Amino acid sequence: NRGTNILIEGNVIEGCRGGGIWLHQDVSITNVIVRNNIIRHFGTDSTWPWAGPGFRHNSGNGITFGHGNNMWAYNNLIYNTGNAADPLGDDNCFFVWGDDRGIGKNFYFYNNTCHLATSESYGFWTYNVAQDTTAKNNIYSGVNILNRLDSVGPNNTNTNYITNPIFVNLV
Repeated sequence: NRGTNILIEGNVIEGCRGGGIWLHQDVSITNVIVRNNIIRHFGTDSTWPWAGPGFRHNSGNGITFGHGNNMWAYNNLIYNTGNAADPLGDDNCFFVWGDDRGIGKNFYFYNNTCHLATSESYGFWTYNVAQDTTAKNNIYSGVNILNRLDSVGPNNTNTNYITNPIFVNLV
């Protein structure tokens, strides 16, 4: 996961057991753009065969950013997430996190559409000192709570909406 100036663009990301796109756990990750992707059928809704006894799906997160800096996600479509099997892992469209050293800041989420089909879900969750986080103009469907802001630092999460995006053909 080490790197700078990372672009993840124009992909169909499908069937991951552990969630959609994860960029975290390394402070050297900077200047990331995740745009124009379709992220679908992950978590317990994974299309991959079950791994067998002792394995489980640990998350239903669409996009996770953490511990890095200057990360952007925009114009992505996320749907059919399944449920998180880990009792501590919720199902979220977007999840960001940092730590008490101030690592994990400048996360931006714009113009994304996300449909979750789970009972415990958040449109956007900031956790553990994620700083300077902005989520604007995102459409959420099937979520219980629009924004869960557990972190400190300036967070701007206005102009996000829970509504039915009225998909014509959600494959």
